[in-house]
This record gives sequence, C-alpha cells and structure tokens, in this order.
Amino acid sequence: MESMPICDCHMHFFDDRIPASPDATLFPANASVAEYQALMERLGIVRHVIVQPSTYGVDNSLLCANLSLLGDTARGVAVIDDGATIQDVLALREKGVVGTRLNLVQRSRITWGMLDGIARLAAEVGWHVQIHAPASELIARTRQLSRLPVEVVLDHLASFGREPGRITENIEGLLNLLANRKTWIKLSAPYIACGSTVHQISDLRAFQRKLVTAYPDRVVWGSDWPHVTSDPKPSIEDIEDELAFLRGMGSPGRQVLVENPDRLYQFNHRSSHI
Repeated sequence: MESMPICDCHMHFFDDRIPASPDATLFPANASVAEYQALMERLGIVRHVIVQPSTYGVDNSLLCANLSLLGDTARGVAVIDDGATIQDVLALREKGVVGTRLNLVQRSRITWGMLDGIARLAAEVGWHVQIHAPASELIARTRQLSRLPVEVVLDHLASFGREPGRITENIEGLLNLLANRKTWIKLSAPYIACGSTVHQISDLRAFQRKLVTAYPDRVVWGSDWPHVTSDPKPSIEDIEDELAFLRGMGSPGRQVLVENPDRLYQFNHRSSHI
C-alpha cells in the first residue's frame, strides 16, 4: 500500500515537573518526546500537532518547550483565556502555535462565554479555534460558530456517539455545520467519540466514511497519544487499523492524512497577519 508522510493532528506531552492547573481533573503519567518518536517511526508520522491538555490550563510552557525541541516538524494548539493579550498570542505564535483550544468537557476555567473574545484575538494572528464539546452543544451553537471570524476545528468527531439516542440527529447536525466551509473535524479518539461497543464502532466507521466522502478537504486525523482518557489504551495495531482504513479510501484519505494538515496547521508557511 502507498506510503504517506502522515501528520498526526492531535497528541499531547505530559511532564510532572510542570505543575497541574488548580482546576485540573486529569493527572496522566509522563509522556515524553522520545516515547512519541518511537510511535512516529513505526507509523510513518512525519509531522505532528501538539495540543495543550487541560491538565496544565493556560500554562503553555511545556507545549512551547517541546515545539522548540521538535522544530519545524511540529505545530502547537495552545490554551488561552479571556485575559490573554495580543502580546501573549504573538509570543505563542513565534514558538509555532497556530491555534487555540477551548476544552468544554474537562472545563477547568474555560467557558463558552469566552469563545467570541478568544476567536477575535485568534483572528488577529491567523489562528484557528479548536473546540472540545459534545455534539449537541456544538449543533445548538451552529449559528454562533458559523459567524466566528476564524476557522473552527471540532475535536474527537465532536463526541457524536456519546448521546446514544441522538446519533442520527448528531451526524446530520454536524454535517450541516461542516457545510459552512469554515469548520473542520478531527478523526481522533474513538473512545471519546462513541465508546467501544460493537454497534458504536460500526457507527464510527460509517460516520468517518461519510465525513471523508462528503468533505474530504475539511477532515484531519489524530492519534490522541498517549490516550489518557482510554482504559484500556488502544494498541499500536489499533492505530494502524485506523490509518489503513483511511489509506484504503485513496485520494480522499491522502487529503486527510497529508494535504489538509499542511494547510490547516500552516506547515508550508507561517502566518504574517501581524
């Protein structure tokens, strides 16, 4: 099967030398660059996006340190709140940060009420806004999300299968949201997106195929390494199966794994809005 220079668009690092946020609810074991690089080599990952986890709140120091260490193979998605200034985001952008995340599942200090202000600040430096929230909340805010002055990226298939009685409704609502041509969705963390029962895995594959077929230019993939919300953790063979599924879709799969990340995460250029 064709080799592809894959971009992993969602992964995290953890280091217990960095204090956890007072609001943190997840306290994972350390996960280092060296450990991740072994995964990259086996899976053919050549680029990656480090996402600031809720554990560290708005302290992006570990994110920035690892961006500096990894250089141009990496980009970052930081967390800021409504107290951030243009100077703060410019400093983060210099480190390789290209977006900001609102985690509204492990909510900590970030709230929906901060979205508009954060999006305006992100727009000034050419960032996107990434949102981790249940599908029903995202769909209810379709109009607000469509009006934002930035691209919007939905984490973890927008947790579409976490509300069993709403799966069909959620799929239809999310496809409608992607139709605005400024929304993206990540194929990542199936254990977050829909759990792991047999019928849910079937729903997952069907939704992934529908997304990639309908919007091949608005979908990216992420491993969610080191899988801190999954017990048991997926094996490397499980991740290989995910990648084989996408490779098997031909040209649209290549868009998801290679071409779309280059564009969304600015691997071929740095924004010069400021």
